[in-house]
Amino acid sequence: MAKKREIRNYYFIDSENVHNYGTDGMECLGEDDRVRIYYRANAAYLNIELHRKIYESPASFEYERVDLDIKNAIDVKIVEYISGHIAGGNADKYFIVSNDNDYDKQITAFCTRGAKVARISCIGETPVEKPVRKRNAKEKKCDDSIRTFVEQNLKEKKYRQRTDDIVLSLKICEDRGALNNTLQKYFEGSDLKQLMKALKPLTNELYKKKK
Repeated sequence: MAKKREIRNYYFIDSENVHNYGTDGMECLGEDDRVRIYYRANAAYLNIELHRKIYESPASFEYERVDLDIKNAIDVKIVEYISGHIAGGNADKYFIVSNDNDYDKQITAFCTRGAKVARISCIGETPVEKPVRKRNAKEKKCDDSIRTFVEQNLKEKKYRQRTDDIVLSLKICEDRGALNNTLQKYFEGSDLKQLMKALKPLTNELYKKKK
């Protein structure tokens, strides 16, 4: 009989990066969720409203003050803790709450090992799993054409490194405005402008079909 997971979602909040905003959405937490807040001594504060929400939450909360005098000390402690915890295998999913993409390489390594680890900006961004629906032939053809266009027309390294993110954004957005806003998570300034221009032939066709 498989061992029962002790924790459903385990959140690791990099408070130096997201501050109190990282806890937004904590009202949705349940008693099988756990939150671990990492903080520095010079930022060791939580506002009264947040204290009240934590007190009322059915989830478990832990705190770790990080005093390591090295660059990205909180990053190091979070990755170190998750690595050890994954070995025990008693949590379903792990979420690093931070806007710092320096975590992403290690997250990929965790996922390669079979763990479910992701990065979000706040607790409220926790992905909701939906039943898997088999794509029909028309949908698959559309998805394939999107990826083909991106791979053939965006060959600069800065875009190739984000191929999956660009393809997913194209699939979920309903118009160019929404696409532009979504891609701002990954690109800015002239890079974003250049990307949107390169995608125009595809978006003209793609969003015309969605109307």
